[in-house]
Amino acid sequence: MALTSYFYLIPSGIVNSTVSDSSKLTYAVILGLSNQYGYCFATNQALAVIRNVSESTLKRHIKELIDAQ
Repeated sequence: MALTSYFYLIPSGIVNSTVSDSSKLTYAVILGLSNQYGYCFATNQALAVIRNVSESTLKRHIKELIDAQ
């Protein structure tokens, strides 16, 4: 198992929210992949691979994050 050389920051507003921990990690990955303008261009499939979850699970995380706004 290879260790990665990067880390993710999770804003306190997300940490203290009621969304699931899995969704919080998905948010951190999206935030980490965002460019200087705040956009993440990764596909759901690519995000699912990074998170090691199915695409349907990833979509559920994203829906949970959107609903929590």
